[in-house]
Amino acid sequence: MELVRGIRITDYFDQEKLGTKERLDLFIKVCQASEHSTRRTL
Repeated sequence: MELVRGIRITDYFDQEKLGTKERLDLFIKVCQASEHSTRRTL
């Protein structure tokens, strides 16, 4: 897996003023994408 440069996800949450539900929804999507990527490389 490669390093993706950018801002920390927590900084993005704060910058976009996301609420708890929105933060969790986005975090879940990131986790799902990471899992998908990991499964494809195995």
